[in-house]
Amino acid sequence: MAVPDEELLRRTATDAEAFGAFYARHRLAVFRYARWRVGTVEDAADLTAEVFAVALQAAPRFRPGSLPARAWLFGIANNKIADFRRRGAIADRARRRLGMERLVFDDFALERAEVLADLPALRRELDVLVEDLPVGERAAVLARVVE
Repeated sequence: MAVPDEELLRRTATDAEAFGAFYARHRLAVFRYARWRVGTVEDAADLTAEVFAVALQAAPRFRPGSLPARAWLFGIANNKIADFRRRGAIADRARRRLGMERLVFDDFALERAEVLADLPALRRELDVLVEDLPVGERAAVLARVVE
């Protein structure tokens, strides 16, 4: 029998797998909702990550009651979507004030960005750049700048 959402949230403080189960249960619904509300897959994916980050932090404060955990989660989603729209409106006003057009990336541009990012090569390059540092400093630089 499946553990109720409210119980998963209650266990989150001491059991990381509990939140993992809550996430697995609701991630697609939150993503689909965000996709429907904001229009792009990229923005919906970002918003979904933000929603669950907030939910993870807020889980210890969740109190079961008249509001089901799923409704609580979608309340967080609505707040993050509202924040997203405010940020977008502010950016749009600034862009118009400066006379700049909005950048729109097609699939080719997104694929090109992935190729240019080449994260494994970048990591190798960074490792070479810090290899002469003492071990503690190297770890600190990698943790602060790279990780």
